[in-house]
Amino acid sequence: MMVPSLHLVTLTAAWTQPQMLIPFGGLLVAFGGLLLATCQFLKSEIKDSETRLREELKASEARQREALSEVKGELKTVKDELKGLGDKLDRVVESLLASRS
Repeated sequence: MMVPSLHLVTLTAAWTQPQMLIPFGGLLVAFGGLLLATCQFLKSEIKDSETRLREELKASEARQREALSEVKGELKTVKDELKGLGDKLDRVVESLLASRS
């Protein structure tokens, strides 16, 4: 078999021959199928990632709500303790004022 010339017209004529179009067309179909399969795989990976991120976000929000409710409970406890200390201080001040009079 002779090696074709690298001239554009000669190359075009060589690639348009029926014996060259069939393998070339087969390669294009195979490449298209591979491209389609890759796109479908990437699409499923993206959806899986979105689902995982959504679940992680919901779990994180639940943990934050739980932590916030714990902080609110602790804050209420501190507030009650401060109120109790304030009442005790009022009684001490009243007893000191009563003892001075």
